[in-house]
Amino acid sequence: MRATVPPMARTGRRKQKPTPRQGAPELTPKNVALMDVGAAVCRFVKLLSRFPDERLDAKARNALEKTLPALDVLRASHPDHPQVAWVAGMILRKLGRLDDAAQLARRAFELDPTFASAVSLAYALREQGDIDAARDAFEAAARLDPEDVSARCDLGAMLCEAGRADEGLRHLEAVLDKQPAHHVAFPAYAYHRAVREGDASWYDKLAAYAKAHPGSAAAAWAIERLRAEGLHHPAPVAVVEGFIAGVAEALDHFHRDHDPWLNRFGAREHGYRLLPPLAPEELRRIEASCGARVPADYAAFLTRVGSAGAGPYYGLLPLDGPGQIESLTDEFPHTRPYRPDPRTLTVSQRAALQADEAVRGTVALAHMGCGYFSVLVVRGPRAGSVWADLRAAGSGLLPTHDSFTAWYRDWVEALSKGEPAKIPVDARRCSAPAVISDYLMAWERERKLPQGIAGEARVRQALREIPDGGIALLAEASRYFDAGDCLSPCPGCLHMFEHFIQKDMLRPAQLRPGVPPRAARRTPAEA
Repeated sequence: MRATVPPMARTGRRKQKPTPRQGAPELTPKNVALMDVGAAVCRFVKLLSRFPDERLDAKARNALEKTLPALDVLRASHPDHPQVAWVAGMILRKLGRLDDAAQLARRAFELDPTFASAVSLAYALREQGDIDAARDAFEAAARLDPEDVSARCDLGAMLCEAGRADEGLRHLEAVLDKQPAHHVAFPAYAYHRAVREGDASWYDKLAAYAKAHPGSAAAAWAIERLRAEGLHHPAPVAVVEGFIAGVAEALDHFHRDHDPWLNRFGAREHGYRLLPPLAPEELRRIEASCGARVPADYAAFLTRVGSAGAGPYYGLLPLDGPGQIESLTDEFPHTRPYRPDPRTLTVSQRAALQADEAVRGTVALAHMGCGYFSVLVVRGPRAGSVWADLRAAGSGLLPTHDSFTAWYRDWVEALSKGEPAKIPVDARRCSAPAVISDYLMAWERERKLPQGIAGEARVRQALREIPDGGIALLAEASRYFDAGDCLSPCPGCLHMFEHFIQKDMLRPAQLRPGVPPRAARRTPAEA
């Protein structure tokens, strides 16, 4: 998938504002300048404790960024205070300023080599990608406090994630020798042992651990990752009668009471409408023609609920559409995620990755946008499971659900909770953000403007020069699309475009509309 833009030459009541608590002045430069250094550090630590997650949401980021002027005052007043350097490094690491954070963390450790300063340095170096230096810092922390196993646990997990599983597992084993049920070490050890050895029995051990420790977030995380790796024992695909009987009514209720204007992602395409079910004899004819039986829960949906229409992303595609059953003459070859690195592939290997053979034995369920698809495995060892075809982003093929029912029900439940559509790929890997960025840089170069400091007015001027229909996401030839077909955007890219439109930087008409996948363009009955 590639994106294009035109060449440059063608151009109620108000809530009361909360008042600060007495004795807790705001973290402003003026207030911090009047504080004792210990009190100021304590205030910054309390602020950090409000945001324990490694990834900050917009509200948390704004809260931390607002305190940076006060932090600068504190650092200028106490340049050699170890706790000041330590807390400043923690805040800057949270904000993604990794070089400054690592420098401050190193300074804090030099001034006061404690367990806390060593761990803070290790975290900063780890996020910089300097694994060897982070390992040394974690080991220094372990030496400074041998009774605290958390540093060695984090060290083991880091090495495993960095592809050094043998070394990492040894550190995790050392932690488990002291604390066999450690809440982080055991889940990490079980996950990485399972992945290294391809041993699904570790999934059962993790499940037993999670049952005994129901509050373990690390165990839930490890179980989810093992499921994504296909290292578990999926239950046999079965028809869930309650789901089959109630799904149409649930969709009608949601459309009528919650989204009558079709504002949710993909709703304008499928309109929450289901096409009439397939006749059972028609499904049997399709199965006979390809020599394969579709999974039982999918068959029940097709013949008792609807043959296409309302569904995840841009809607459920018909089984009897073009390009669907042609691939079912062979088996889907993958049992684990298939993530070849495009940078290391030969020309022939890259061509094989993009060829239809990579998804043989599957039928397309839905277009996620930007050329990504949910596919149902019909033939092969993972028959019945749903995978994400993310080859358009160079991300390969990933299992996402054990069954069609789980896939579809996840969408219905997300609708009921008001949750956005999600895809298992970082939107930054799509071509649209990169092409928009390249366009803006080219626009600046053509006008001999300073690079990289464009304000909102300049971005608006550049984007508004794009003609109507000038932004297009173009497909390559595949079983899903013909070469040059215009694609509808994925949720991440759509959010980016909507942001520009709301800011009056783009007009809706500048986005060329996408076309349906080939499977949705006609059915045998319409041919």
